[in-house]
Amino acid sequence: MTNHAFLSKVPLHSLLMESPGTTYHRIASPTFRHRAVMGLFEDVDSVKPREKLNVLFRLETPTTETPYLLIQSAVSPSDEALMNISGLQCKEIELKAPTSGTPVAFRIAVNAIRRTTITIDPHKRRTLVKPVELDGTDSPNPTISEWIAAKLEPALTELSVTNHLREVITDPRTKKKPRTMTVQVDTIDGVARVADPVSLEKILSDGIGREKAYGCGLLTIRPLR
Repeated sequence: MTNHAFLSKVPLHSLLMESPGTTYHRIASPTFRHRAVMGLFEDVDSVKPREKLNVLFRLETPTTETPYLLIQSAVSPSDEALMNISGLQCKEIELKAPTSGTPVAFRIAVNAIRRTTITIDPHKRRTLVKPVELDGTDSPNPTISEWIAAKLEPALTELSVTNHLREVITDPRTKKKPRTMTVQVDTIDGVARVADPVSLEKILSDGIGREKAYGCGLLTIRPLR
């Protein structure tokens, strides 16, 4: 059965206007992005509303227009949001993978972090968090191209990264919140070949990896033939 979803586009400046007193630097706040996106939808009776609505999003910064958030969801934004938020656009889409062997261009935003658990003593463990190394780095570990290729298998194979942008976003410190949340978002463009359409449709629908609530996980593709 083919999955359907809603794809929305909302300018960042419109979201800022919805939050009086919010300064432009707050765009780099993971909490602001999450709340701004979820505020577009009706409230749901769930302790995990993002998962319930299957919301995925990422920041887009094209050179020909203002920055915006691209949002994929199981339901449309609320009627109130569609009527009142300037520039908010929404359309229903079909999440159908091309046939096996089709070459595609892709873009994905992911939390490219390597986590390693070490044992400090018999009763205590610690998780070490380190960014996945950039291509060209002299490292014994897989660099970003190898890492994302492994994450997208078996859906996509013969993968080649054409562009990679790493952004680290952090909530501003306040007296009430001296400890802040920090999220690394890696936006990766590339080309690949469809190998497993069923696996690809699952990633297109559900996203991939951690920190989906803060702008990671959304994959989009475009057939090249």
